[in-house]
Amino acid sequence: DYIKRLTKTLNIKRLGSGVYAQVFQHPVYHNVAVKVVYANEDPRYLEYIKLVQKHQNNPWLPKIVGISKTDIDNGENGKLVFVFMEKLTRASNKQIKNAVDEIMFSVPDIKNKWYYLPTQFLDLYDDDWEIVKKYSRDKYIKEVASILLRVGAEDIHCGNVMMRGDQLVFTDPVAS
Repeated sequence: DYIKRLTKTLNIKRLGSGVYAQVFQHPVYHNVAVKVVYANEDPRYLEYIKLVQKHQNNPWLPKIVGISKTDIDNGENGKLVFVFMEKLTRASNKQIKNAVDEIMFSVPDIKNKWYYLPTQFLDLYDDDWEIVKKYSRDKYIKEVASILLRVGAEDIHCGNVMMRGDQLVFTDPVAS
């Protein structure tokens, strides 16, 4: 009912949606998106966002304006959580490929051993992220690898990354 009220009655623009959440344009601040998450349905995303908040200077991570837990309960889905973040743009296949290349090239001497499908996925797995975490020459890429490993990021694809200018951002790398 609340989501219907946002879109129908208040005319709030929906920017996107997934299995566990929906994203809306903030009604006042045009550079802010609001992700509405069902707490019981996506606890790993909420864990990810809490880690992201601790690393707001990392260009690979979204900038979080704030998190608001509500008393609005959607039954078995749990209470609604509002995540206010910078509004980003969709990533093109070329931008995703360039970002994967940047990640790969940050690790000396192993860049040619990785295979990925830049048109669909950032096809890096836990073993790859372990290598990046250990050997990358870029502190921010190492930090992202550490966070992705910690939350068990297995849902990294073109729909869960976005762009801040020329910078790829991991917006939602987990599926609860």
